[in-house]
Amino acid sequence: MVSSSSNQYATVEIKEEEYPYPSNLSAASFISVKLSGRDTYAIWKTQMVCLLKSHDMFGFIDGTLKSPQTDVSGKEKVDDHHTHRLWTRSDALVKGWILGSLTEETLMYVLNRLTDKFQQQTNVDFTAKDVWYELQTTYGPPKLQTTSGLVGLPQRFEGIYWILKLLPLILKMLRWPYIKETVRTHLDAILLLASVCDLIRFRNDPMCYHQYYMNPLYEAIRQNSYDVVEYILSYFPDALTSANEEGHNIIQYAVINRSENIYNMLYQMGEHNNIYRTVKDPFQNNLLHLAARLAPSNKLNLISGAALQIQRELQWFKEVERFVCPLNIIQRNSFDETPQMVFTREHKDLVIEGEKWMKATAESYTITAALIVTVVFAAAITVPGGSNQDTGLPVFTNNTAFTIFAISDAISLFAAVTSLLTFLSVLTARFAEQDFLFKLPTKLIIGLATLFISTTSMIVAFGATLYIVFGQRNSRILIPIVVLTCLPIISFVTLQFRLILDLMSATYGRSIFGKKRDDTF
Repeated sequence: MVSSSSNQYATVEIKEEEYPYPSNLSAASFISVKLSGRDTYAIWKTQMVCLLKSHDMFGFIDGTLKSPQTDVSGKEKVDDHHTHRLWTRSDALVKGWILGSLTEETLMYVLNRLTDKFQQQTNVDFTAKDVWYELQTTYGPPKLQTTSGLVGLPQRFEGIYWILKLLPLILKMLRWPYIKETVRTHLDAILLLASVCDLIRFRNDPMCYHQYYMNPLYEAIRQNSYDVVEYILSYFPDALTSANEEGHNIIQYAVINRSENIYNMLYQMGEHNNIYRTVKDPFQNNLLHLAARLAPSNKLNLISGAALQIQRELQWFKEVERFVCPLNIIQRNSFDETPQMVFTREHKDLVIEGEKWMKATAESYTITAALIVTVVFAAAITVPGGSNQDTGLPVFTNNTAFTIFAISDAISLFAAVTSLLTFLSVLTARFAEQDFLFKLPTKLIIGLATLFISTTSMIVAFGATLYIVFGQRNSRILIPIVVLTCLPIISFVTLQFRLILDLMSATYGRSIFGKKRDDTF
């Protein structure tokens, strides 16, 4: 059919056949299975594609039949307006076919989703292509592989798919089955979580989402599982402001359970983290009140020694103190307690245990340091080989082994005295709460480090003495001396050096707080 219209400028012919309009067709005869979920999507799509292609209407879905421009001025305005009207009429027919082939529940969900997307755009209605794309995204099969990685996963997980693809080849060469199984289990867990989130979001009313994700979310926070929390939040952004039955949001709950990975999400929120600076729970506890509580026993037990445990608690308290508003530091809760009062009450027993641990450790090492001082001082007076009675100088003064002995003995003496004095200062300390943050750990680090140097130097001095006495005529004896000298040094490093590393890492190492990822919320 061809219609024409004329004016004083031009005569325009409009071809209505360009946009088919089989309005007398009954779509129900083609669509026998209505779309109700993912399990019926494949059958529904096959039927709908057959219907659209058989009547030349598929172009409204794949974008071949695009909406004509309507903002052309001048002599073409009449043509464009009429063409757009014809296109809109045919597009509405296709849209009606699609919407009519949905179950009531699916129809309500899709309409709500499309309404939310287009409500910000005035005078713009969604098209049949928009409906088709929404249904495909919601109920179509998940597409794991795209040009950018995994669909639906946060950017950090996009490389996991490719790692898994290359993993069999790498592990076949390296033969690390445990690593392969761990990585595969991690990916399977992420994909399972994605499927569950999809199921929650597409099978339930949005008002009921929290009933399904709250318990898994807060359990993931308790276990400090950043990946799970991040993934749930990417599906359900409202969870950021949700609260559990005790009235705690995710940041408050992370502070209570000492989950630093979740707490560090504050640094990824930018200015949005301001809402957590003043937030309070039902008992008027601000974030600093919650940080003042004693950490759960399962988190404290991960740290060796009561002194390091109270140090970690102080680090949490100081970190949250820097984050909250200054007024929150002196605010009182419903029990008329400031955060500092809560911290002192909750950690009273732990401070006592830390004092006992620190004193017991210092006393043990004080005895060791005193013994080393006694031994090396005596060795300095009675040098190996004796002294020349005429000159008073040691007999082996010009011997290289004697020089090693003298230097090692002097280092051992001075280091042992330093260690002894340091441990004595620990025993006489006041053991206030704040001293456990830097002062006491620093003293313990200095004492242990100098004791290690003293012990190592004493062993070297003893080995040099053995060589001077027994190895002058048999150089082969040097080999067993070196082996035996290394044995106590290795034993000390294996048994005691770990404590030094823990103290140094906890006191002067990289902080567990701060922005660790570039992702934003």
